[in-house]
Amino acid sequence: MPNVVVIDDDRSVCEMIRRSLEKIDLVVSTVSRADDGLNSIRKESPDVVLLDIMLPGTSGLDVFQKIRDIDRKLPIIFITAGSDSSTAIK
Repeated sequence: MPNVVVIDDDRSVCEMIRRSLEKIDLVVSTVSRADDGLNSIRKESPDVVLLDIMLPGTSGLDVFQKIRDIDRKLPIIFITAGSDSSTAIK
């Protein structure tokens, strides 16, 4: 079964994503901290990561680089509630 790791500090977002993806038979792991997300990626070898741009104490863009060090081919989808276009350009 395909597996997804969600890294987002907003519990309601994590829960909404988990419920939606489990309906289509995906295994979903949710974490609220970057370090926990990196550990989940190392342990679970997910098929895709949903990554929040703004995390406590770090940027999702910094976490993106660390994920790339673990697995360069792992698909990463950025998610955010912010509307800052400069972040999207980066």
